[in-house]
Amino acid sequence: MKAADDASTVKRAFEFALEHSKSPPQPKSPYKAGIAGYDNWISALETGKVGGFGNAYNAVVWNECRGFAVQFLKEAKERLDNELNTLFDEAIEYYGTTAVNLEGFPRSKHQGR
Repeated sequence: MKAADDASTVKRAFEFALEHSKSPPQPKSPYKAGIAGYDNWISALETGKVGGFGNAYNAVVWNECRGFAVQFLKEAKERLDNELNTLFDEAIEYYGTTAVNLEGFPRSKHQGR
């Protein structure tokens, strides 16, 4: 089997991320992805319904995802046409800022036990 070219690989990765961000409905599940996931998290924080463990888990996992996204975007920028550099730079900045902010997000006092 022949490996896909870089442009096809990046395109499929973006398609996957966009599809996942739509947060397909799951019967009786309160969990969401993408913007809806952030909205759920914000609502839980504002209403005091967030649990310490769940809050820490979200912060750690979303931080890790955003950090890996930055690495992916940097490599994609290196491998693809220079005319996309501005778009990659913008995405790298947003994902990088989010990752840094999530690093400082309050963690559960039970984390690491």
